[in-house]
Amino acid sequence: MLVRVATEADASGCANVMIEAMSSSDDYKRPKADDIRAQCMERVSGYLAGSYYPGYAKDERAVYVAERSGEIIGFIAGHRTMRHGGDAEVQWAFVLPEWQRRGIGSSLFALLKKWFTQHRMKKVYVNAPVTMNTRAFYEKHGAHAMTEQWLVWEDIEQKQAKK
Repeated sequence: MLVRVATEADASGCANVMIEAMSSSDDYKRPKADDIRAQCMERVSGYLAGSYYPGYAKDERAVYVAERSGEIIGFIAGHRTMRHGGDAEVQWAFVLPEWQRRGIGSSLFALLKKWFTQHRMKKVYVNAPVTMNTRAFYEKHGAHAMTEQWLVWEDIEQKQAKK
């Protein structure tokens, strides 16, 4: 497996991972296939190009992909934010269902965490409602509940993955 910085050329592969992961999870509503494909492509390609700004996002952002045999099997994205008075936010983290629970998400998160740290972003948020299964992933990596909707790392440098 190769984990690397994403490029604009990775938009389609990332969108495919997002769609597949969302479609197989009870965490997401089931929109029409055409609608979700167009929406995911627009968001991911815009995020990679720097033209899509999630709420409160600033310019600085990072996206990493995990690939195997040239196929993107997971990705993670984060950016500097003005939300909640913090420094940064995890935008997306998706791994194809058949590749989950193999450490890929943790490897991707480690790279994003390093990027946050290198850019002096300590207070980091992620939107992971209590109803989402992915909330446990972030808690395993040291985030704690701020609200029923949001988790936070008060100082992402100091948090270690829980065993």
